[in-house]
Amino acid sequence: GLGDVYKRQAYESAFTLKNNQTAAFAGAVSVAGGALSISGDGSNAVTLTESASGDFTIDAPDDIRFDAGGGDFVWRTGGTEFGRLSAYSNGLRLTTSVANQDMYLVPNGTGRVQVDKRLYVGANDTGHDVIFYGATSGKKMQWDESADTLIVDGALDINGSANISGDLTVSGTTTTVNQTCLLYTSDAADEE
Repeated sequence: GLGDVYKRQAYESAFTLKNNQTAAFAGAVSVAGGALSISGDGSNAVTLTESASGDFTIDAPDDIRFDAGGGDFVWRTGGTEFGRLSAYSNGLRLTTSVANQDMYLVPNGTGRVQVDKRLYVGANDTGHDVIFYGATSGKKMQWDESADTLIVDGALDINGSANISGDLTVSGTTTTVNQTCLLYTSDAADEE
């Protein structure tokens, strides 16, 4: 009847199946159950699955590649952006989007964070404080950016040579030198 014609026209405008085996949807597509399987050649399908609790899983038998024309991979929670993974002068930059928020690298258990190449903090003439904490409260090694000073709160063991270009001030009641020879040299002007 006429109603069937209207229904068929509505279906045709919402979904188009072409003779080259491609399909076009004019509106949103919903998968009410199961998983969505995508394969380019009929094998090695990638599946997209939603759990009953709202978790979303992408299961690929090989690599997962992201190609963003804008160069940003944006992380959000509850609609609010909190971080970005971005292309930066052919490099990789990980940034927090909310001002003055921290970034954490937290291994599980006794795991470690390993840096295999050079590590820079800040830039020349624009540094930052760096603190290494010890196992005892108050014990740490700190580079104080504003004072251009390395501060060691705790013991300092030097196994090797130490070259000091400048004044050396020792504050303490006892100074022990555990060597058979202490060599002192000075400029001639100092000896006068």
